[in-house]
Amino acid sequence: ISFILNITENHTERYDRFLDYKKAKSQITKNQIASDFLITNENIDSQAKRIKIKDLEGFDYTKSKLIGGHNKKNFFCAYKVCEILKFDNLNSVFQAFINTFTGVEYRLQFIGENPQLKFYNDAKSTNDEATIAAINAFKDKDDLHLILGGKMRSEIIHLHEKLE
Repeated sequence: ISFILNITENHTERYDRFLDYKKAKSQITKNQIASDFLITNENIDSQAKRIKIKDLEGFDYTKSKLIGGHNKKNFFCAYKVCEILKFDNLNSVFQAFINTFTGVEYRLQFIGENPQLKFYNDAKSTNDEATIAAINAFKDKDDLHLILGGKMRSEIIHLHEKLE
């Protein structure tokens, strides 16, 4: 079972061309056969059975510790892996997972709060699409104060244009 969540202009410091990056990322499928599975929305050549990523529906997200609608796609991928592996009592086990999973380090990770602010660390937002997904996770919140830093990529990113 392999999955590719997305292929976007990224890692320009390692790849001269976007096509080279796409080829490198698609190598995950090179040894897959017809009885294997590829979970993706990308156009990748593979012998594996393709499963298209979508939002995972039919579950209660009110107790989820994660923020952002994009996590329904991430949950979908995890659910499909468990389904393929034929987990017992999958729906109840997965609902418990949704209710308790706190996310991974640096990916919209809740750090703490004071009476006025909540702090999240999203250091893994290394491209504009990831940063936009993180910003959109806070759309229903009153205020968002964004602190950006890191290494400048080969292009200047204009997030404000992409958010409009």
